[in-house]
Amino acid sequence: MSFKAITEGHAALAREGMGELVRWLDARDFASAVGVLQRSGAAAAADQLQGVGRRDERNRETTVMSALNLLRAYRYPQVAACAHSDLTPERFLDGQPNTIYVVAAGHDQDALRPVILALVTAIYKAAIIRSRGSGVLQPRLYVLMDEAANIAPVRNLASCFRSAVITAS
Repeated sequence: MSFKAITEGHAALAREGMGELVRWLDARDFASAVGVLQRSGAAAAADQLQGVGRRDERNRETTVMSALNLLRAYRYPQVAACAHSDLTPERFLDGQPNTIYVVAAGHDQDALRPVILALVTAIYKAAIIRSRGSGVLQPRLYVLMDEAANIAPVRNLASCFRSAVITAS
């Protein structure tokens, strides 16, 4: 699936709320999620989800359990309450000075890792795409991460940050 399909699908489902997505997965209610994706124009994501629903039970359950494991942080009411669609990479990189602080206690880092990784990766990819069209981002994107290798292990992150586009510390 393309990055565009993934982001379109994520945006469509995020408008429904991550708690709703977890509920759909718990209930194996693929039809509701597929409907949201189709109505939002995320056809590729809808097709892939329909494909998951058509798998044999063992393969379908493996996929659902993997997804629920990745989304387990949204079972925390505090995390679910903060999951809304007004924080997007495009909005974060809108040319205004913006800051995101992410703090996770050591005992919660394992559950929150997929959320933090998704956030960092989405902003990083959006910054790369935006910089290809307009050069160096203004204001510059600074990513300051402590314990990044443990909390948000983005593949090739260090080599990408060596570019003139993004500064990391």
